[in-house]
Amino acid sequence: MKTKQIFVAILALFAIQAIAQGEKAGLRKDVETFFAKFDANIATGNLQGLFSMYSPAYYSVDTQGERTAWAQWKAGVSQMSKMTKNAKSKIMVKNVQLQEGEVVAWIQQE
Repeated sequence: MKTKQIFVAILALFAIQAIAQGEKAGLRKDVETFFAKFDANIATGNLQGLFSMYSPAYYSVDTQGERTAWAQWKAGVSQMSKMTKNAKSKIMVKNVQLQEGEVVAWIQQE
């Protein structure tokens, strides 16, 4: 039982360290600039501009852990744009971290 308590305490410590990790101001600014361009491309209907912002290696992960690959995301955006007029997007950057050479951004979209 004592081993289990120690294990839980160690896991909690790692979680606290991950949450407490500070952001790099320059990295946050870069991510905010990226999403401002994203919002502008959505507002103007510039899908080619939007798609050119992403690498084919891009994927997103939603709050349930569902991964969406670049091709699937691109197809979904293309389909949605055919059904939507005057689309708007407002993305707020909640947190930005650099993890193993990759930028991880937690965002909220209105």
